[in-house]
Amino acid sequence: MNVRLSTQHLALSTFYIWRKAQRYPFCWVSFIFLIAACTPLIPATTPPQLQHTPGAYVVIDERTLDAGIFQVTYPAGWHVVKNSIAAAPLSFVLVSPDDKMTIQMWVTDARCASPTPEPDKVLHFAVLEMQYQQHVCFIGTAPQDQEQAFRVIWEQVIASWEETS
Repeated sequence: MNVRLSTQHLALSTFYIWRKAQRYPFCWVSFIFLIAACTPLIPATTPPQLQHTPGAYVVIDERTLDAGIFQVTYPAGWHVVKNSIAAAPLSFVLVSPDDKMTIQMWVTDARCASPTPEPDKVLHFAVLEMQYQQHVCFIGTAPQDQEQAFRVIWEQVIASWEETS
């Protein structure tokens, strides 16, 4: 119903401008200028940046991150942040709804170094091997008071990891 009202409103507005244009020549010129100014707003073809988006194949739905070479399930309510640019190796961060717990993951050809723990934070670290001597490194951090809940989430994420290539 809102579409009809807005379409009717547009038709009435156009009719009103048309009627004024018949009485006043300046309105006629303004009407033509308005129509001509609006035509470039609609592209004739798809812009090049939408025809080809470079970078790795990544699909993120409500609970699954599919990076093309691996897939992982993350907890409900968490959000995924892609950290890498198109030409760089894949890198993601899973962030809890309260922004206090994070799980970083990235793909590398080298062996991952164990991180230095932050004060008052729980730190989990894992390296999973893939084909062709690649590794997926995981670093999870959470506040000390959320250690038990984070351990369960960490184990679920690591257990859900699956190589897909």
